[in-house]
Amino acid sequence: MKPGYTVVLLLLLTAILIWGITYLSTHDRIEEVEDVSMLRLDRGRRVFLLGVQSTAKWDSVEAKELTQVEKVWSIVEVDTPRVQRLEEQVDRQGVTLEFVEFEPDSSSQDLHAYVWLDDTLLNAWIIEQGLARVNREQSHPQAEQFLRHEQEAKAAGRGIWAMPAQSASADSAAAPN
Repeated sequence: MKPGYTVVLLLLLTAILIWGITYLSTHDRIEEVEDVSMLRLDRGRRVFLLGVQSTAKWDSVEAKELTQVEKVWSIVEVDTPRVQRLEEQVDRQGVTLEFVEFEPDSSSQDLHAYVWLDDTLLNAWIIEQGLARVNREQSHPQAEQFLRHEQEAKAAGRGIWAMPAQSASADSAAAPN
């Protein structure tokens, strides 16, 4: 094989490898909804939804691995009805992750991203449906839009903003596309 063809072939293989790594780091399938702000993905990664406030109650617990004892944070309680509602909408569907500020390496276990379910931004949908509040501690491009969605959900009495008599009807709101 001529040297010029070898270089072209190597460049082509490199481009395919880079595309594959990029695709695998941004596309996955939802395995489990751990909280309305946190999803476990098929490849063992966990994604925290940017701009969505967690409803889980966290506590530190001691974890014993071999001879070392360290404190780890663990979920001790979740808002089960909201998690179940979200699970019904996203059950085992493929998602696309959109990273802001940095592209994590594909081996990273905990990611912070916008999560797209087809053409629906899941982070925004959760807030629109009143399943969670906006996380005001995070700075990201959609922050103002998320605050508007929260105000609309509050004004419409959806999800967490519903009066007790309205909560049954709030649970039957439209699902994401």
